[in-house]
Amino acid sequence: MKIKRNIIISIILLWFGFAQFSWAEISLTELYGVRDISLLEELIEKESSAADTPEKKKRLAIAWHNLAIEEQSGAAEKAFAILKPLKKELPKDYEVLGYLGSALTMVGRDSWNPLTKMSNVNKGIAKIDKAIIKDKDNIICRLIRIYTSFSLPSFFGREEKIKPDLDYILDLTLRTETTKETQSEINYLMGLLLVKEDKEKEAKVFLAKSIQFDPGSLWAKKSEKILDD
Repeated sequence: MKIKRNIIISIILLWFGFAQFSWAEISLTELYGVRDISLLEELIEKESSAADTPEKKKRLAIAWHNLAIEEQSGAAEKAFAILKPLKKELPKDYEVLGYLGSALTMVGRDSWNPLTKMSNVNKGIAKIDKAIIKDKDNIICRLIRIYTSFSLPSFFGREEKIKPDLDYILDLTLRTETTKETQSEINYLMGLLLVKEDKEKEAKVFLAKSIQFDPGSLWAKKSEKILDD
C-alpha cells in the first residue's frame, strides 16, 4: 500500500473528479470538480464572451483555475486576473478568496524567478487561510487548502494543516447535509494521507468508508485501487 509522494500528489491534484458533462448541464457546484482539459477549454471558449455577471465570472475563473491545476501554460495567470477584481465584487464570497489564493500559489509555481515564486506562494497561502478564518465551515475552502497543502513542497510547512482540515470537515459532515460523493472523497483523502504516513491499518478503515459512502464514485474506485495494491 505504500505510494511514492509524486504518485500521491498526482492523484490528489485530480480534485473532485466528475463524469463528463455538457457545458449547459454543469452547475457551479459541479464545475468545482471538472478536470478534463478538453471540456474546460470548451467551457472557456463558450463562456468568455458572455461572462457579464459575478456568477459567470466565477465559473470562468474556476475553469481557468482547474486548467492551471493540470499545469496548462498561462492558466493560473488567467484565473488570477479574473478572481482578483471579482473578489471586490463579491467581498463576502470566501470561495472566491480561496480560489484566488490557490491561483496565486500556482502563479508562483509557474514563475521562473525564485523570489517571485516564494512571494506569490506565501501570499496565496495567506489568502486561503483567511478564507477559512472568515468561513470556517465552508467545505470547498477547506478542500482548497487541503489540496494546496498536499501539492506544496514540504519546506512551506503546510503538511501540518492537512490532518486538522480533514478532521474538521469529517466532523462537519456529521452536522451538515453533505453529498455521498463528497463524503466518499473526504474519506478517500484521509485514507490517502494515512497511507503516506505509513499508517496502513488506519488507512484501510477510511478507504473502506469511502467505498461504502458512494460505491460508484471516482473516490471509491481510487480507494479500491489502493486497497488492492
